[in-house]
Amino acid sequence: MSETVGVLDIGSGYIKVLVSFIEDEDNIRTEPLLVDKRESKGIEEGVIVRASSARNSVKEILDLVRERNGGELAKLYILVSHPKVKYSNTSVRLQISPSQEGEFSEVKEEHLKQLSEMVRREAQEPEYEIIHIVPKYFLLDGEKYYEPVGLHATTIEGVYHVIKLKKQVYLNIRNLLRSLNYDVNRIMLPVFTASYDILTEEDSKKRILLIDFGHTTTGFSYFVDGSPEITGVISGGIRDVIEILSAQYKIPTKNAQELIKDVGYYRRQNYSLEGEDENITLELEEGNVVTINKNEVGNILKGFVAEVLAKIFEKLFDDRQIDVTKDLDEIILIGGGAKLPKFKQLVEELIEEVEIPHCLVRIGKGKFLTYYDSEFSQREDLLETDFAPVRGAIELIRRGREGWQEENSGGSNPLLLNEKKKEPTYEEATAVESLEEKNKKQNFWSKIMNFFKNLISEE
Repeated sequence: MSETVGVLDIGSGYIKVLVSFIEDEDNIRTEPLLVDKRESKGIEEGVIVRASSARNSVKEILDLVRERNGGELAKLYILVSHPKVKYSNTSVRLQISPSQEGEFSEVKEEHLKQLSEMVRREAQEPEYEIIHIVPKYFLLDGEKYYEPVGLHATTIEGVYHVIKLKKQVYLNIRNLLRSLNYDVNRIMLPVFTASYDILTEEDSKKRILLIDFGHTTTGFSYFVDGSPEITGVISGGIRDVIEILSAQYKIPTKNAQELIKDVGYYRRQNYSLEGEDENITLELEEGNVVTINKNEVGNILKGFVAEVLAKIFEKLFDDRQIDVTKDLDEIILIGGGAKLPKFKQLVEELIEEVEIPHCLVRIGKGKFLTYYDSEFSQREDLLETDFAPVRGAIELIRRGREGWQEENSGGSNPLLLNEKKKEPTYEEATAVESLEEKNKKQNFWSKIMNFFKNLISEE
């Protein structure tokens, strides 16, 4: 059934909305009807801190949707990023044929649904709401597949990435929308939905770290073979830089926000360019004039980004012993922070300084933008990196409209992988690191963390 759906990204700096018409007869194209964003108030780190302000902010943009769309939305999906997001990688096993030797059964969709329900029961926690159950791969009698339906086996094991949100946060957001007479079809995590908009089939061959630099939070997801392995959200965003600038130069946060947008990462060159001014002059509302060195602004931003990277790398190392010198091929940047001038260059310099070889850095660009008609493809805000989560959510909704394939089908991998792979032998899979290898890993981690800590302290 064709329908109009809306995705609302409830951020702390801006609330973004994308309304699209999804057509049954065309399984690729989605037609955007509205794209916009408005300033967010009363919401910080995904938490409603001032109910009346938050309600007014959300109501304002929903009124805009109603006015321009000519009525209510058929379905409304919400994106929210919050530090109380957690994940787990869960395996479940199902015998689908008799245990007698030579007996095989065909894998059907109903078997995958059973696995999904087993995962939900296995991963549920009283204080958390499960918002995503993502199939990573399946083992059919020990062999690895991404598309198991139609194959034959005696047992099927599913390995899933489960993302959960603190239940009270989930309920508060849902109740806020209900107070405006809107029901929420689903709440999703922005950094994860963005992967549906950004990651390509070529990316399935890489180990990728997707980082969403937001206003008050930074989300991240580490992908291996096209599937998420580690997902999280940390406190801290571009607002921290704005507040530091505001306090250091005694200027209003509004001026500090414009300052960081204009300057971004500025680094003094060893040579002087003719006509280049390293200072910027701000005229404040009360008539005062403040002169600020752009290099100092760049250093403040660099200190913040270094601290964020340190926290993310620490999480990767603590959770799964990820050695970024060997297990990281590319960092993809999205969010409002990625829009700042020379932000990519800043991250590249930090990665180079901590000697992470062969790791590329890129700004996340939507792979489906060419599907939009000329009117919307020229809309600057639709093309921005902070709209990647809502664009990806529309694609995720389009793929899973008949039952949320990410939960119920092996064909929902963000990259739609079809190849069949063999699981490593038992000896390969259980090989134990030597003591020397462990020591090397620990020494590297001490080195990288000490660099970031020293950089942060200097700034």
